[in-house]
Amino acid sequence: MTRPDLPRLQRLAELAFDKSRAALTEAAQKAQASRDALARLDLAPTRDRDDLALLQQEMVYDRWAESRRAEINLIYAGQRAELLLATEAARREFGRLQAISRLVDRTASRRGGGI
Repeated sequence: MTRPDLPRLQRLAELAFDKSRAALTEAAQKAQASRDALARLDLAPTRDRDDLALLQQEMVYDRWAESRRAEINLIYAGQRAELLLATEAARREFGRLQAISRLVDRTASRRGGGI
């Protein structure tokens, strides 16, 4: 590889890192949306324990919410796995960018020192 190729390689590494960082952000947002959806399913318990109709409605809601929680938890598990993969990819691309940037800096300092 020639020295003029290093800045181009650095730019490619920057683009790859930006892409991986965007994927990481998207994965984190999806996981957060699932956590928010799970939190919205929590319902304050009925305070009036004498109102049978209200208690029955609460029980129906609880059954539905439990089913929905199970669905969201499955989705969330996949999103967590995606988030872990995206995190690893972003770390790898960041490391690659740092290594290439050091090479570019060393090359520039050698050129500057030799003149």
